[in-house]
Amino acid sequence: MSNLSLINEALVRIGVNPLASFDDLSAQALTASNIYDETRDRCLSEHPWSFALKEEALSKLTEGSYTPNFLQYEHAFQLPVDALRVLGFWDRSRFMIAGDRIYSDSDAAELLYIHRCEAPSWSAPFRKWVVLELAAAFSVSLTDNQQRANFFYQQAWEQRRIARSIDSQQTPSYVFDLMRIYLKTQGNPLGG
Repeated sequence: MSNLSLINEALVRIGVNPLASFDDLSAQALTASNIYDETRDRCLSEHPWSFALKEEALSKLTEGSYTPNFLQYEHAFQLPVDALRVLGFWDRSRFMIAGDRIYSDSDAAELLYIHRCEAPSWSAPFRKWVVLELAAAFSVSLTDNQQRANFFYQQAWEQRRIARSIDSQQTPSYVFDLMRIYLKTQGNPLGG
């Protein structure tokens, strides 16, 4: 399933004509181009989806190529361009993200993260959730019908629950273990 077919399914659900292409100069094309990327990234970032997990060994930045922002960390690495959410390092070292860099004490940074992937790799329940989220957003923009938007947001919320439940059964347990370790060790720095 392509991005265009996802968008068209959402448009048809709200009773609007589908797009022939993204180059169309219609209100639908303009709305879709402004809403799709943000919706996709937000939905992907929300959960450690099994289909969106990615591991990558990061190359250390040389000391002269950047200004150290955080002196308590020994090394700096460039974040992957497709990274939406960092889950952690395999060696469980602490880290801080600033802009497009990740700072850590880890010398060999093997990063686990959620990456920006497109519709063909998504699970069916996740795809349906994104379609319903898009339908809700399109309802407000294209039909100015808040009642219809609320209906789709409610359906999306239920589909989100289903998609997360199914995916959690497929996500390797070590991913959740790694996330739990980081939650315990870092805590809330603003808390008392």
